[in-house]
Amino acid sequence: MASRIEVVGLGPGPTRYLTLETRDLLLAGQPVYLRTAVHPTVAGIREWGCRYSSFDQLYETAADFDSLYQQIVAQLLAEAKAHGQIVYAVPGNPLVAESTVTRLLAAAPASEVNVTIHTAVSCIDVIFEALGFDPTDGVSFLDGLGLDLSQLHLDQPMLITQVYSQAIAAEVKLLLLERLDPSFAITVIRAAGCEDQRIETMALEELDRIDWIDHLTSVWVPAGPPESRSPLAYLRHVVDQLRDPVSGCPWDLKQTPQSLRKYVLEEAYEVVHALDQGEPDDIREELGDLLFQVYLQSRLAQDQGDFDLDEVAKGIADKLVYRHPHVFAGVAVADAEEVKQNWETLKAQEKAAKAINGSQSSLLADLPLALPGLALADKISRKAAHVGFDWPEVSGVLAKIEEEYQELRAAVAAGSPEEIFHELGDVLFTLVNLARWYRLDPEDAMHKTNQRFVRRFQAMERQLAGRSLGSLEAPEWERLWNLAKQEVG
Repeated sequence: MASRIEVVGLGPGPTRYLTLETRDLLLAGQPVYLRTAVHPTVAGIREWGCRYSSFDQLYETAADFDSLYQQIVAQLLAEAKAHGQIVYAVPGNPLVAESTVTRLLAAAPASEVNVTIHTAVSCIDVIFEALGFDPTDGVSFLDGLGLDLSQLHLDQPMLITQVYSQAIAAEVKLLLLERLDPSFAITVIRAAGCEDQRIETMALEELDRIDWIDHLTSVWVPAGPPESRSPLAYLRHVVDQLRDPVSGCPWDLKQTPQSLRKYVLEEAYEVVHALDQGEPDDIREELGDLLFQVYLQSRLAQDQGDFDLDEVAKGIADKLVYRHPHVFAGVAVADAEEVKQNWETLKAQEKAAKAINGSQSSLLADLPLALPGLALADKISRKAAHVGFDWPEVSGVLAKIEEEYQELRAAVAAGSPEEIFHELGDVLFTLVNLARWYRLDPEDAMHKTNQRFVRRFQAMERQLAGRSLGSLEAPEWERLWNLAKQEVG
């Protein structure tokens, strides 16, 4: 017969909270093990005649809670093997903030031990009763022993259990202060449901200064103000307020996706400029401005019934997962170049699927036509080359550049502005293809050339020391330009 562990909960305190089933199991004569005997219920079950062993001695020797819980689980499995059937009793409900039970359930199958969980009243039940709060109104349950900033969702109340000591209370306080003011009112509950129950509301900054915190202490944190939410949730709230039909901003309410188009481009360019300057504070600020445009465009679309911000976020997340099978689906790749090839192949498959569905008919149908000319030319040429429309060798590109240049010279000789315009575009497009062959970014190359020209021109201005630029003759321009190249590169 397989070994067996009956896991029962001792409830929040007085024995009146124990179920009849739990009482029967505790008094059935099987070996009983308590995670800790430091619990209000223990005196009552001892009076019933329940004999038990506890793991309290391990609390004194274990290096940390993780190793403590591992030792308890290992010993429980060994005792179950030795005795055939045992009872393991924990404070509260076995499945509420009870790490040893979670670990026991995970480890038992490999040891061929059956584990049965028996329901119990938890500390949460009596805490809500003491607070007069209905949890169906919305609440987060958190463990004070493993609290993390990402867990704080202050748009609804939080109950933080297992605030065992002033040291843990200090850690909880410091984490909450990341989002809440020191004066924010919280409620500390100790021994809920017991005769010595204590509940006090106080400022957050006082949490670790009270001297009656013990293993029966929990902390109730009401919903915080909008600015206490996660930064992205806070930004979403701000945008929602700006677009509120009654109390929103008249300017924001007047905007449309098209009227905001120029701001999207402007903010994107300002991000690029900040990246070029390399100042982290400026980059952070400009990324924020661009992020605002994403949130605002999404809110406008939501108001029109098209989509919302969650759909935007899920769409890009799904796309990234699909296009990174080497990360999310176990596909092996040799290097970054193969990753890039797979990316383009998957994009082509997506477009083919859209064409079948009638939503897209061309490889070039979804081009972002608002891109700067060189960047758009680069994207067009890459798409065409990916399906084989390309020169077999770079010499073919160079020959094409020469051909287009001669046609441009002929157009200039003919004096036709329309022909010059046309042939100039052909030359530029072919030069973009040369950049692609050498894996260079033509837009970036043009940007760097512009910056270089500005540096040199400003160096010439400095050399003039206030003299008029218009007074210079060609030889003087040439001399100053060469000096500027030596000075600034």
